[in-house]
Amino acid sequence: GRYYLTKRIQLFAFIPYVYNDMNGTDQVVSAQGLGDISVMANYLLINTGEEKTTFRHTLIAGGGIKLPTGRYDLEDKGKIINRNFQMGTGSVDFNVNAVYTMRYKKSGVNLETGYKINTRNSYNYLFGNQYRASAQLFFWQKAGFLSFLPHGGVNYEQAAMHLDGDIIQTNTGGTAWLASGGMDIYVSRFTVGFNYQKPISQRYNSDVTAEILSKGRWTASLTYNF
Repeated sequence: GRYYLTKRIQLFAFIPYVYNDMNGTDQVVSAQGLGDISVMANYLLINTGEEKTTFRHTLIAGGGIKLPTGRYDLEDKGKIINRNFQMGTGSVDFNVNAVYTMRYKKSGVNLETGYKINTRNSYNYLFGNQYRASAQLFFWQKAGFLSFLPHGGVNYEQAAMHLDGDIIQTNTGGTAWLASGGMDIYVSRFTVGFNYQKPISQRYNSDVTAEILSKGRWTASLTYNF
């Protein structure tokens, strides 16, 4: 959800409901429930998007907090489930982000970056901090009452290794580059979005007994603008 407190200040709330399925050699688990709720605020630093010019750009930056509302202590056969498959992290974490959009006539580029700073939970477990960045090209196209926004670009993800107490956890953290493409369709107050990301380079931290590979990712969204 997004609410404009003023013309320059946007408030966001994210309330995730999580479905996780894990089919491993040691644990086979399906779990679902409320995830970790996040609250953020962004400030519009630059905005020429409403001006009737061929060249427009906007710059938004802000941050927020993630609360430990999701379960993080689920067990299977008396053993704690893999931390990455819990509903939440059990920690209070902090996010900072920035978004820059430049548009010339019907074409443009969107640049995003964000950093997540994690703290320890009650088990003294620390998820590694995470960094992300993306660059996307887009093109506006209208057809009757429909507006189309095809887009494509590249994403970068980096995560530090986890710590259990002072012990570095194997098979955590790493980096990945992903090519992405998708389409947003605008109909009245509704927006339907589709996006696909395919890894083009990845290097996750794994030990000699494991191989960690990220596969393609599909995302679908439905948004209603009040």
